[in-house]
Amino acid sequence: MRRGQGKKRLIVVAALLALTLFFSFTVVAAEDFPRLIHLSWQNDPASTMTIMWRSEPEAEGIVEYGEDFAQSVQSEPFRYRFGRTQVCWQIAEITDLEPNSTYHYRLKTSEPWESEEYSFKTAPAKGEETSFKFVIFSDVQGGYEAFQQAAPKIKAENADILLYLGDFTRSSSQEEYDLWLESGATIFTDVPLMSVRGNVDGPNYLDQFAFPGNERWFSLDYGNVHFLFLSTMLEDEVIEQRPWLLNDLKENDNPWVIAMAHKPAFGSGSQNGPEQYIVDNWVDLFEEYGVALYLNGHEHSYERTFPLKGGEIDEKGITYITTSSTGDEFYPAVRTWLTAQAEGEPCYMVFTVEGSVIHGIAKGTLDDSILDEFELKLR
Repeated sequence: MRRGQGKKRLIVVAALLALTLFFSFTVVAAEDFPRLIHLSWQNDPASTMTIMWRSEPEAEGIVEYGEDFAQSVQSEPFRYRFGRTQVCWQIAEITDLEPNSTYHYRLKTSEPWESEEYSFKTAPAKGEETSFKFVIFSDVQGGYEAFQQAAPKIKAENADILLYLGDFTRSSSQEEYDLWLESGATIFTDVPLMSVRGNVDGPNYLDQFAFPGNERWFSLDYGNVHFLFLSTMLEDEVIEQRPWLLNDLKENDNPWVIAMAHKPAFGSGSQNGPEQYIVDNWVDLFEEYGVALYLNGHEHSYERTFPLKGGEIDEKGITYITTSSTGDEFYPAVRTWLTAQAEGEPCYMVFTVEGSVIHGIAKGTLDDSILDEFELKLR
């Protein structure tokens, strides 16, 4: 009888120990893995903000925001598998915000876990000529250490928006997307990130972000700029976008129009080269409806063209800019008849919009050099 009671006690102690270890492991795991917090927009940038972060698969999440964190919104879990990895994103959209305003926020999940306090700023109302700054970068494509070193420089620019021009990874694996987000973690918690898909990004690119519409192509208005986010992966996809693009440009009433995609329409780069199907299907619309600037990556070297219209240099034309890699893979500059400036170095770019003028600077990431500096004025 005593022997049986001893066995029961051992079983109870073992069970309690197992439960203790289990809950200890759960809390530690919840604290240890990267949350990969990042901001974006699914709707009007002047009145909304979307926040994504990682959680344990069965966790529930909430965003607390505003003065004294008195307001809150529940997140929705988005779960999927990549190979053997179970992924769960918490996605929360905050609405009814005031334009051009700063909000503080923090995240909580039921694991339990609570984030630090962060902040974000909404866009000026559509059409307002409030000065703002955006940074573009591209083609990290496995160079996560180089990107991590560039991230503090990008953060120091105090940008209002981050725009990425595609090619996040080399293999499109979930592990690489996690590395990309972790490498830029210091900037993504406070500044919204919008992007276009690169040719090596894979279908799971769409799982990592929350964007408007079908998420492959869309537009948004930030102050007095109309931004176009386009997809250049395949010719058929470019053709498919033309009716949407025409309608979008017809309906736009903002003075500045900036288009961006991963692949170039015009340029001198010899590594991949421009795509004629972009010229054939989009450039006439760009020229007719006043696109001022086309931004792309893909070439891993920097080039800014003279203004081009009808395939010729024309001061009333469109400036095409290929930004170099912000990773560690870059190629020599190539110059042809259309080149205003070209450099074979990794870089990121800073644009300041001030009413009818946009000031642009290309900054090298190796030695903080200025690779290019220019101004665009409304035509």
